[in-house]
Amino acid sequence: MRVHLKLVALALIIPAFANAAWIEKRQNPPHPAIVEFQDFIESNPEIRTGFTNMFLQIPNTTEYKYDPTGLQLQVRDYPTMLSRMNDILTTAPKFGDSAIPFPIHTIVFWPMCTEAGLTMFRNDKVNEHLRNILKTWATFLSTGDSRSTLNNGTYGWLSEKAVGPNLCDMFVCDPKQEYYGFKSWDDFFTRELRPHARPIDAPTDTSVVVQGCESTPFRIRRGVKESDTFWVKGEPYSLRDMLHNDPRASQFANGTIYQGWLAGRNYHRWHSPVNGTIVSVESVDGTYYAISPTLGFNATEHPDPVGDGISQAFMTNVATRTIFFIEADNKDIGLMAYVTVGMVEVSSCTPTVKAGDRVNKGDQLGMFHYGGSSYVMVFRPETQIEFTKEVEDAVNSGGPVVPLNRKIGVVTSTNG
Repeated sequence: MRVHLKLVALALIIPAFANAAWIEKRQNPPHPAIVEFQDFIESNPEIRTGFTNMFLQIPNTTEYKYDPTGLQLQVRDYPTMLSRMNDILTTAPKFGDSAIPFPIHTIVFWPMCTEAGLTMFRNDKVNEHLRNILKTWATFLSTGDSRSTLNNGTYGWLSEKAVGPNLCDMFVCDPKQEYYGFKSWDDFFTRELRPHARPIDAPTDTSVVVQGCESTPFRIRRGVKESDTFWVKGEPYSLRDMLHNDPRASQFANGTIYQGWLAGRNYHRWHSPVNGTIVSVESVDGTYYAISPTLGFNATEHPDPVGDGISQAFMTNVATRTIFFIEADNKDIGLMAYVTVGMVEVSSCTPTVKAGDRVNKGDQLGMFHYGGSSYVMVFRPETQIEFTKEVEDAVNSGGPVVPLNRKIGVVTSTNG
């Protein structure tokens, strides 16, 4: 079913919610970031209309009575959304089997798919407030108080179901210590691999490109345009948007893109796919909960909270991200771009290298903090790269994960 535009007008006759009415019923005081966001919404008629309508425009059917997890009733107004967010700011995330494991994303997933939500979550000022809220939560997740879900219980992140049977063989931790030695929930999320846990394929063969993030291959695209309509069906990549209007984007026109995505339980550090030199590093503030318009209620009767509903390609153009330019030692690669894309929740991108640094395959470039995430490698049209059968098959079938440092492609010489 389609959501009718006339619903937008309904917000004009709904009484304004009393300032802080939901706050007075809470045991804990509201965080200033939540109060500021509420004040911003309620002092701007256009924004208040949008946040009211994004809940009204969710179809009033049994299918949408619950949030996408099917475990909780769907939030139906923005004051309740703010109240839930306030709770989340001092709560550690639990492990679960849901396709939507992030608590704020769970609240706003159906609203994201409405016409009003598509507009609101692309608004720069809205994203500034969301950024402040998410940074507040990130601060809590970096404290010892955030370790309550670091256990081996049903919803614990140290359970075998969450991390497999050999966590401490693979990662730097100690099962004899409390919380396995992790100082915070974020410390667990950004856990380090043990040396040699992910051997580097062909470390000295500069024609071999390796996996830069432990991720599921999502898409390979050749002949990518410098500028394209990334918001239409099919989500074409737009290099100028992805690379934040960097003038070097023109060098990659008609080139090749490889994209992979990371689930919440994956390893979340980034590593160099080639031997070379870091030319530049840029961190870009962007959106957090914006999806492609082609995936909302107005475009499809059943927005998909798994599959393509996560708008992987679209988000490379608009989401919070870090952009690396790397000059590879192999002249048949030359300049390449490596883009890490934060998606939903505390999707902060933290680089750990700077311009001028020398890197070899497997060297750390940075890390994601809590949130879904994706990464992209961009090659110039002169770079003739042939991807491995493992990667091609994973793109076509939606998995499995290709390990970090695994060979994903070979570059052939343009000189024969």
